Amino acid sequence: KYEFDTLPAPSSDCPHGIAFIGGALFVQQGQTVFKLDERTGETLESLFSPGIVADLASDDRLLYPIDYCWTSGQPVYAIDPADGEIVRTIVTQANSTSRECATSGVEAHAGRLWVLELTGKIHEVEPESGNIVRTMETERDLRGLAYDGEHLVSLSSKGVVFLDPASGHLDRMVPMNYPLRSIGFHD
Repeated sequence: KYEFDTLPAPSSDCPHGIAFIGGALFVQQGQTVFKLDERTGETLESLFSPGIVADLASDDRLLYPIDYCWTSGQPVYAIDPADGEIVRTIVTQANSTSRECATSGVEAHAGRLWVLELTGKIHEVEPESGNIVRTMETERDLRGLAYDGEHLVSLSSKGVVFLDPASGHLDRMVPMNYPLRSIGFHD
């Protein structure tokens, strides 16, 4: 059902997110979001990314890098992929009293942001207000978050996990021979 491609990394920094907009692939590495040709991996442009980014998502219009310390009040940034300008920040005020940094994934779909914590919580966040609409419990120590059109998808140390978006429960896992850090789907 899925086709996987391997492209050369644009830098030697650890990847912390992958997203698609149109015919471009965006990869977060270090403090940079690289815009790549999705077929060849050629770097088309480099954009500065603020904060300590844990993951990257898109809604087919904007990029959403999430700060690793979102769980302690840091924002999700909304970035224009054309020029790298921060259009706005999305702050979840309910997190401002916490000191724990444990964000490991973000996904944008159905007009919401979905935020994954290392603790195994997935939060549905209303992007306009930053308010948490609901929270689901799932597997612990997952990294990266994506939506394949049917499931929320993340990565464990053992493989790719497919989660029910209504409950957060594990539907299935595809074992991997080595750990992955970032996952993204398109079309």
